[in-house]
Amino acid sequence: MPSDTITMKGKKATVTGTESLNCGHCAAVCPAAAVQVAGLNPALSTFKTFQARDAWLPHGQGNIQDLVQIMQSRRSCRNFHTEKPVPKDILEDLVKIGVSAPSGSNCQQWTFTLLPHRNAVLELAKLVGGFFEKLNRTAEKTWLRKGLKLVGKPELDI
Repeated sequence: MPSDTITMKGKKATVTGTESLNCGHCAAVCPAAAVQVAGLNPALSTFKTFQARDAWLPHGQGNIQDLVQIMQSRRSCRNFHTEKPVPKDILEDLVKIGVSAPSGSNCQQWTFTLLPHRNAVLELAKLVGGFFEKLNRTAEKTWLRKGLKLVGKPELDI
């Protein structure tokens, strides 16, 4: 297992570690469904806009053709022609799907901001853009960068 929490001894799984990543890998591969991972939040598998399948997909049993079709059908759209907001339930389900993606050591430090309409997105973009404009103006001042570096704030000094 990823953190050596469970090890096979003979034909029996044995707890050998003291730490768990709470990734669910051990539960997914257990052929007898005897392993439960208490750190997994079942609410993350409950969606408002569709019903998820409960069972783990056994290793090697996925349909490669479906996976390829999904991957090749992916498109990145940056040109939106509608003012119609995405329903909140769909946005919340998308966040749940996103947080289920694996990450290094299963330490998903996710932060999401759901904005209710296009104007809120544009306002946030304006604020973020303003922040970076100010940061760039500050970074252009050599004397300020050097002074900040002297007081232990070297982040702007290139």
